[in-house]
Amino acid sequence: LATDIVANIRQVLVGAQRREHRTCTSLEAQEVLELVGCKTAAMQSVDDLAAAQHFADHHGFPLVFKLYSPKLLHKTEHAGVMANIANAQALQKAWQQITRAQQRAEEKLHESVGIVAQQHIIGGVELLLGCKRDPVFGVVAVFGMGGQYVELVHDIAMAIEPKTIFDIEELMSRSAAGTILDSYRGTVINRDAVVTLMQQLLTIMYHVDDIAEIEINPVIATREAAWAVDGKIITT
Repeated sequence: LATDIVANIRQVLVGAQRREHRTCTSLEAQEVLELVGCKTAAMQSVDDLAAAQHFADHHGFPLVFKLYSPKLLHKTEHAGVMANIANAQALQKAWQQITRAQQRAEEKLHESVGIVAQQHIIGGVELLLGCKRDPVFGVVAVFGMGGQYVELVHDIAMAIEPKTIFDIEELMSRSAAGTILDSYRGTVINRDAVVTLMQQLLTIMYHVDDIAEIEINPVIATREAAWAVDGKIITT
């Protein structure tokens, strides 16, 4: 990984390292992912309905509203995700709902909570990809089914210090998600793009020791790409 990219990543992480939970916001995590070439869904902080409408005008429908804050690790617990916003009328209704959820979250967390608008990726299969830095084993890669039901499905495979494409493929083969990629509803999923995304996460971990954990849930794997939709980064 080029030294200037490593420097840029470390600059993004500065804010998180100063926080109590040492966690990046959704926007910061996405910036890190984009610096290493991960394919992401367009995302922007929006402060009012006009900004949200401008985002929709530029990126089109459907889109998603999400709450974001370093303390907000599970958005759905705060009604912090409004998905499938298909048109201008739905956008206005969703905005009212997400701002109410924002107020409740701020009261509970005792800190400012923002709102982002994001492109909604249609179709595909939801995966979880991640890496953790273990004091004994080093970098541990994690792969499995993703989405909001990840804790119920418990489809997680792990690998210690994977270095090659073969290592990543072997990791994926030990998860039900890896099998689904080969035969998801008769649709071809871009497995190579998923492997590349895991390589990109590992590259970050091997070159930026300021990161303790990086996770994308969900990754939406489609015929065309593996989209990093919702990233979480915890710093050392």
